[in-house]
Amino acid sequence: MAQKITERHLLSIAGFPRAASGVGILVSCLVLLGWAFDIETLRSILPRQPQMVPITALTFVLTSVSLWMAWREKKSQRPSVVPLVCALVVILIALLTLGEYLGGGDLGFDRLLFPARLDSTGTSFPGRPSPHTAFSFLLTGIALLLIRSKRSRASSLAQVLALLGTFIALMALVGYVYQTAFLYSITSYTGMALHTALIFVVLSVGILFIHPERGLMSFVMSDTAGGVMVRRLLPATIVIPAVGGALIMLGARQGLYDMAFGMLLCVWGSILILTTLIWRNARSLHRADNRRRQMEDALRTAYDDLEQRVEERTVELSTVNETLQVEVIEHKKSEAARGQLLRQLVMAQEEERRRISRELHDQMGQHLNVLMLGLKNLSISCGNGSSPHKKSFHRLQELTEQLMEKTHHLAWELRPAALDDLGLQTALANYVEKWSARNGIAADFHAHGFDSQRLPPQFAIRDSWPDLAY
Repeated sequence: MAQKITERHLLSIAGFPRAASGVGILVSCLVLLGWAFDIETLRSILPRQPQMVPITALTFVLTSVSLWMAWREKKSQRPSVVPLVCALVVILIALLTLGEYLGGGDLGFDRLLFPARLDSTGTSFPGRPSPHTAFSFLLTGIALLLIRSKRSRASSLAQVLALLGTFIALMALVGYVYQTAFLYSITSYTGMALHTALIFVVLSVGILFIHPERGLMSFVMSDTAGGVMVRRLLPATIVIPAVGGALIMLGARQGLYDMAFGMLLCVWGSILILTTLIWRNARSLHRADNRRRQMEDALRTAYDDLEQRVEERTVELSTVNETLQVEVIEHKKSEAARGQLLRQLVMAQEEERRRISRELHDQMGQHLNVLMLGLKNLSISCGNGSSPHKKSFHRLQELTEQLMEKTHHLAWELRPAALDDLGLQTALANYVEKWSARNGIAADFHAHGFDSQRLPPQFAIRDSWPDLAY
């Protein structure tokens, strides 16, 4: 699982791969200058110890360039073929060297640079790197190939190979400190030089820090308790026993005490120092755990308070919801009652229309008919002629006829008798016919689906076509 790495940690190690490659190129160039100008101190830091041969220095240059280009490729997000080619050349040199040791042959490629000075060394394998160095180059080259991959497993494998190369170089350094030649050489002049082992450590660590957010380094550089513990204890676990043992052995060789007392000092010194480190880290983790518990308690308290507030708010919302539901029900009842009142009002209105229409049609019509008959009788009683009374009677008859026609039309407008007697379809047909005749506009009325049924009496014709009220 991916670990969280803080920005502070990333910034602190961001430039280490570039610095490591710079150190590798600088030291390798100094060694090549030492071979060019016959400066033994540059070739071998310690006298009568293995030297860094030219092919090793050249391979370090290729390794450093590959590391630097891989770091630059990560920063610019632009893939390049240079780190791939350099890593492949490093792997090829390492395989050829190991093949020479295993097969007993001599390909001669390791004496291409400064052959005269190499032959003057008088070694069994002039110019050839030691098996320790060749195998470390093989691990480093493969790690540089894999570290460019975006897959987490490839990054993890590359970091494991870099750690193995670091382990081999650390064994050589321990051999130099304890003067154990087997750990760094096979002969007096063929082996891993001191600065060779140091460069391997630097370059391997640089490979580890190219992608610290992947693989094993994601755990080491994480902000978790395990990551903090590894960063604090692992370097001390490696450095303290080695340095302490070297100092104790140096004192024994100087005759300050015998080896048995020296071993006792080494054991007790290691116990004391490691106990102190473990105690300090345990206290730091204890404080961190207390802070975590305090934060958890505070978070739990806040969560409980939030739960209580949510519960109270839920109760309030439930109460408001119930109130709203009651209001909605009452509103629906009010709307239903209002609708019922409106229907009753319409029915009462239509009923009043019907009554007024009946009265106009029946009573007023009868009175007007009686008036019309009386006027006709009076006109007959006056006889024929052109007397002023005759003309007045005639004018009154015309006015009475107009009044009868308007009364009949008003009664029909209020509530056509056909609507109650013959139904809506016949009433509408009559209405359209009369409206067309009155306004001089041709209009036809067609109805479908009302032949076998009549609408309820709530439907009525109002005012003028096509207004309908329900």
